[in-house]
Amino acid sequence: MMGVSTVVVLILLGFIIQLIDQFATSRFSFIPSRALTEPWRFVTSMFLHGGFFHLIINLYVLIQFGTLIERRIGTNNFLILYFGSGILGNLLFYLAAYYGLISMNSLGVGASGAIAGLLGASVIFFPYLQVLLFFAIPMPMAVFAVVYLIIELLGTFNMQYTGIGSAAHLGGFIFGLLYGFMFEENY
Repeated sequence: MMGVSTVVVLILLGFIIQLIDQFATSRFSFIPSRALTEPWRFVTSMFLHGGFFHLIINLYVLIQFGTLIERRIGTNNFLILYFGSGILGNLLFYLAAYYGLISMNSLGVGASGAIAGLLGASVIFFPYLQVLLFFAIPMPMAVFAVVYLIIELLGTFNMQYTGIGSAAHLGGFIFGLLYGFMFEENY
């Protein structure tokens, strides 16, 4: 699985750079107030993380779902899905800040928007796949999707930024759903 492996390596390199360079996070994270003048942040932020636990959770979901998806749609389509989800996730994070739901100076890091896109596509490709909500409650992927959407909608519109980029997750998830639908329609 060349696409998943490549993304894993890039994420690990990003985290190592963060550990080595104390300014890497501020230079490459997604900050809505800087997004339009420093557009690379739409992509570079997907390879940074807010800590070891954040990194491990994202890598776990990436490997679990990314591998299944890449087998189904191929490496190039997987990469389009991954990067499209991450970029749209950051765009929704930007819009949440623009419309005052979070601060324009909120810091966004992590592959979570892209990972949420993999979850969105998984709903389309594997609706009956059994998953564990909170690593404990078994349910089909289609049911998980409804619960996940509710959680992210509540997180996006709670009017208090908690450090979790729910708007980015929501944007990535929506892209994944749409990409999954489009892929199924065309193939």
